Amino acid sequence: MVVEEAKLVEYVLGMLTHEENLMIEEWYKQSPENEKRLDQIYFILCVKDRMEVMNSVNPEEALSGFKNKLRNKSKFNVFRNHISIIQRVAAFLCIPLFLLSAYLFLKPAENSVQIVDVVTNAGMVSSFKLPDGTKVWLNSGSRLSYPTRFNDENRTVKLEGQGFFDVVKNPDKPFIVKTEENYSVKVYGTEFNVSAYKDDNYVETTLVSGSIELFAGNNSQKVKPGEKTIFDKRSCDLKVIKVNTEYDTAWKDGSIIFKNHTMEDVLKILGRHYNVRFVVKDQRVMSSVITGKFDYEQLPQLMEYLKIASGIKYEIKKPQIRDGIIIEKSVVEIYK
Repeated sequence: MVVEEAKLVEYVLGMLTHEENLMIEEWYKQSPENEKRLDQIYFILCVKDRMEVMNSVNPEEALSGFKNKLRNKSKFNVFRNHISIIQRVAAFLCIPLFLLSAYLFLKPAENSVQIVDVVTNAGMVSSFKLPDGTKVWLNSGSRLSYPTRFNDENRTVKLEGQGFFDVVKNPDKPFIVKTEENYSVKVYGTEFNVSAYKDDNYVETTLVSGSIELFAGNNSQKVKPGEKTIFDKRSCDLKVIKVNTEYDTAWKDGSIIFKNHTMEDVLKILGRHYNVRFVVKDQRVMSSVITGKFDYEQLPQLMEYLKIASGIKYEIKKPQIRDGIIIEKSVVEIYK
């Protein structure tokens, strides 16, 4: 969940509804980073004199003191108990001056490095550029973490899910893609695809052009264009095969290509692509093998192809919506 700074300020000032307060408090508990953000905003607001805020306050010392108080009391009670003080401070602060001080405190130093997380929603594909100009395509349900400025030694990013990278060449600074497993890909300038979803048993890397070196478990492997590596996360085995790279990269252009794919793999890929959940009512369905290419087809059209190709029957159930919010995504039941 992403919370804007303005909403956090309104929370500390007591301007939110009860439901919104509960939402912020739940967000606050989710990570140390969230705690730090709210602590910083609280510090800015909890001042006794506007001149002290602008000229003499020591942020690190004050924040340390504030954290010590939090250790002895319920954090949210501390916020609540000081709301009246904050409101009185806000009343006499010059609003533009107040906003400027908040901005200067929260604004990262120009030389600091922040971590950016790009998350692609289910059923979507996104593309963007990294600070070095490298272009990235991020597939459905994926996340890429990268610094706002790469260091002098390398260009390291972290991937969860599937991404295609068109890396800007720099022989002095390798580009490294890490996944959560003991797996990383090292390149200098090339085009390649990495698939590393958490719920998959394999991490797959396909090289389109250039050259890469990957490190998987205790193995290292140099890869040539047209080759695909498959790393088994359970056994740590690594194998290399020759492939048509279009099969593994078509997703970034909105296409899906299957070539002798098992029904299990087909349903997993389609579930991510269309943001639906498949329920197999008859395990005989899973014996089918699928080959085909699909360009921007709607789900019903694609399901009709599967019906013809494998003799399955299906029923698409609409998502469950309550108060305008989807509480259960679409379900596709499949049977013989």
